[in-house]
Amino acid sequence: MRRQDAPIFKEGSEFMANLKSHRAASGMARLLAVAFPLFAATAFAQNMGMPSPNMQPGQNMPNGNPANAQASGMSPNNGDNMEADMMNRAFVTQIMREDMAQIEMGTIVKQKSADAEVTQYAKAVVADFSKFNVRIMPIATELGVNPPSKPTKKEQKAVDKLQSLTGAELDQAYIQAMVEESKKEIQEFQNEASSTQNPDIRSIVAQGGAILTQHLQVAQQMEQNRAQSGGQ
Repeated sequence: MRRQDAPIFKEGSEFMANLKSHRAASGMARLLAVAFPLFAATAFAQNMGMPSPNMQPGQNMPNGNPANAQASGMSPNNGDNMEADMMNRAFVTQIMREDMAQIEMGTIVKQKSADAEVTQYAKAVVADFSKFNVRIMPIATELGVNPPSKPTKKEQKAVDKLQSLTGAELDQAYIQAMVEESKKEIQEFQNEASSTQNPDIRSIVAQGGAILTQHLQVAQQMEQNRAQSGGQ
């Protein structure tokens, strides 16, 4: 199977440039001058020892058998195939649930927050994960994964907490949640990168990991800026 792995995070990345213009004198501005997502995805992939996300499926596959790796994304052994397939399905289900939570949290914040910077960040998160879900859906269908109807219990709790907050408390809770969630999901993506041989999964791991890294960097900088300004 051959897929086109073009950059899919343009809108979210444009947020980085917009915030740079909005706060040109701040430390945030310097941070937000980050590379475009495809470049970031390539760097993330290289760091994890993975093929570049624009590599065609089947290239650089083990056992010198690209056609077989492209068809199954797994070892020729049937038992290994079944185990790898189960792990891939579990990973895709998990990240779809986490993406759902990120979208719900971002939607709440962009509707309720009075802070322009936090609102812009939430809009970018929603845009990035909405587009990432479009990228995941064909892979989920191929693996036989049905889209989940709700986030995990832990993430639903975070969504409900944001729904109950307003003002500075809402902004602070959202930034903290994004730092924690992004760190957790980056670790999950790194774990998957070290175990899967499915070329499509490896491609979304590279792209998703790069976007999560950007989100984490921005959230951490906002958190630092607020700490320095006394939470204002």
